[in-house]
Formats: sequence, structure tokens, C-alpha cells
Amino acid sequence: MFQARLCGFIRLLPPLLLCGCAAVVERPPPGPPPPAPPAPDARLYRIDSEASELRVLVYRGGPLASLGHNHVISSRGLAGTVWLGADPRRAVFELRLPVMSLEVDRPELRAAEGEDFPGELDQAAIDGTRRNLLGERVLDADHHPQIRLRSRQIRGQAPNFVLAVDVELRGAWHSVEIPATLTRDADRLEASGDFRLRQTDLGIEPFSVMLGALTVQDELTIRYRIIARAR
Repeated sequence: MFQARLCGFIRLLPPLLLCGCAAVVERPPPGPPPPAPPAPDARLYRIDSEASELRVLVYRGGPLASLGHNHVISSRGLAGTVWLGADPRRAVFELRLPVMSLEVDRPELRAAEGEDFPGELDQAAIDGTRRNLLGERVLDADHHPQIRLRSRQIRGQAPNFVLAVDVELRGAWHSVEIPATLTRDADRLEASGDFRLRQTDLGIEPFSVMLGALTVQDELTIRYRIIARAR
């Protein structure tokens, strides 16, 4: 009897081993639903990258904050499309930002932002900040070369609106609300605004060194001006 049971167990052993060795495939979390289709009267606009600008103000923190610097991060690399008809609340847009287009501490932008951003920084400090920004701990540019923004809902009355936007950053989607002032003429569309956003709301742990004695504050100030032209 013992021998019969042993033979039965041996017959079961290969499938048991295969089950134990089977890889568990983790599927990425689902993205947001696609945006609603454009209104029937919508016209296509394309972002004018050279005329548009994104500016992010980053502030130092921690007990040793005096050893660090505040930074101005900027880009003129925004691209994408806007479908816009008579009712701006039915607009549909998708924007892309190549993370390699981000620049750090351009002197004229530091000067424009005032006393919180005094003087010019040396090139070594600028290069180090940009390296940290694009590195694995923050934007991970090697694996996630672009940030994507997609409209979900627009509310408000002209010229002031609130854009509910889905943001894809480092392979994950996040929901953000962005204030926007919208102006347009026959062939040109301009959206601008500024707002505050926490890095942790986008799944980013604020950069820190020396066991947290010198950190980047969680809250960022973001300013933007986007120009799009009718096609």
C-alpha cells in the first residue's frame, strides 16, 4: 500500500512543481477612460511649442535648507492637440511633455521670479539638479521619456475654467485639477494659469539628502502659457 501511495505522489509531483514555478504576471493598473469625443463643431488646434512655456518653481526645505537653492524648472517642449468648438467646456485635448526638454535655472527665469531665486547658479549645481530630476528617484527619464496630460472634464464660464485632467507620469495615471484662463480668436488659442501641486499627489517622493536634513519641499508652484494654432 505504501508503495502504491508513493507512486501516486510521484505522478502528481511534476504538475505540482510546474504550478509552484509558474510566473505571476502583474498587469499594470488600468488607465482612465478615454475622453469624450469632440463636439461636432470642434476645430483642430495644434500646440505651438516654441510659443508655449511651462515653468515649475521648486523650493528647498529641511533643517539645512540654507545650504540648498530654490530652482526654476522650465520647458518649451510641450506638444499636442486641442479640439475646440463654440462651447469651451466641450473641448478635448491631449498634451505631451518630453522630460528631456526640461531645463534648470535659466538665468533670465530666475531673475523674473524675484527674490526667492537670487543670482545665477554655477553650472555644476545646475547639472547636478537636472541629473537628480531626470534620475530614477524622480522622473526616471530612461524608462518614462514623456509626461502625458489628457482632458477629462472642463467646467466654468469664459474666460475662467477648471480643467480636470488625467496625468500619466512614470507609467501611472493621476487626476489633477488645473485653473485656466482661456482666450481665442479665429486661428489662435491661448490658455494660461498658475497653481500649486504636491509631488506626492503624482506618486513622487520629494528628493532629499543627508537623511532628510536637506530636502525639496513637496509643494510645487506651476505656471504655464500654452499657445495653439488652428490647422
